[in-house]
Formats: sequence, structure tokens, C-alpha cells
Amino acid sequence: MRDYPLIFVRKVEIRPVPEVIDYWSAEALRARQAHRQPLQEEPLNQAMRLEGINRTPDVAAAYHSDAMQSYFRTLQGYQGQEVSPTELLPPLQSDTYFKWAFPIPGSRLYLSFSEAVHEGAERICEVVLYGRGPNFGSAGGPTLQPFGAVAAIHYEGHLVGPCGRDRYAG
Repeated sequence: MRDYPLIFVRKVEIRPVPEVIDYWSAEALRARQAHRQPLQEEPLNQAMRLEGINRTPDVAAAYHSDAMQSYFRTLQGYQGQEVSPTELLPPLQSDTYFKWAFPIPGSRLYLSFSEAVHEGAERICEVVLYGRGPNFGSAGGPTLQPFGAVAAIHYEGHLVGPCGRDRYAG
């Protein structure tokens, strides 16, 4: 989406709250270790058994927050309009480490964009929620893990303005 100076927003699709089970964060690892019971299975089956933390309530709280609902309304207001890609960014401050992610106030979740499938001239950019991933805050470098898309922006990238002239040529 950021490859174009102008974006024609065809449609904004607000998706339902994604159901999320966190298997990979340090918190999920600690929970697995604390609740691990001796199993009567072969070692290979023990290694494959993952227990995660249900993050759906956290995701739902962030999804229904005033900040997110306001952002969804703003995105929907751009349908049928040609805008700069920066206008589609959330009105949040980007993270100091993850410059591509925007922390959602009152949560430990982040919001970012991910290009999805292309359907002819129309492209789709998903608005994705992220949570802390493995190594968050460790020496190996922090990571975020995707928790699911909460919106999809169907768009066309434009190189010229509505009058056929390059918008940035003056």
C-alpha cells in the first residue's frame, strides 16, 4: 500500500474479533511449565503437545476499545475516496522499537498492516492485531506474533491524481 502515492479505497471490511490462542510468548511458556503434569505418553507425543493461553478476551477488549472503534469508523469513511496511504494509518503513536506497529492504548496489543491477496487491479491490505511473541524483551531481540486480521482495506494503487496529472509534479 505504501508503494503508491495515492490509494483509492474501494471497500473497508471490518472483521469479527479473531479467536487467539497464544502458544509462543514467554508468558505462555511459563504457564505451560507451571501446569505441566507428568504424561504417560511417549517423549515425541509430549513434545508435540502444546498448551496455550486464550488471548481472545484481551483481543476482544482491544477490538471494542474506543480507540479501535473510532479508527474503524475513520477507515470506513474513506470508502470511495482517493487518499494518501499515510491517512489510513491509525491515529496512534508508533512503537519505539517496532516502528511498523502501533500500540493500542490500554492493552498489550499492537496494530499494523499486512498485504493480503491481490484480486486483479484491486489489492487488499489487512489491519492485523499483534501480541508479544517469543523472545519479547530477551537478548535475542523482541518479536511480535500476529493474532489475526480485524479489518481489510480493498484498494487500488494510483500513481496519478484524478485529473490524470501526477499529483506530486505540481
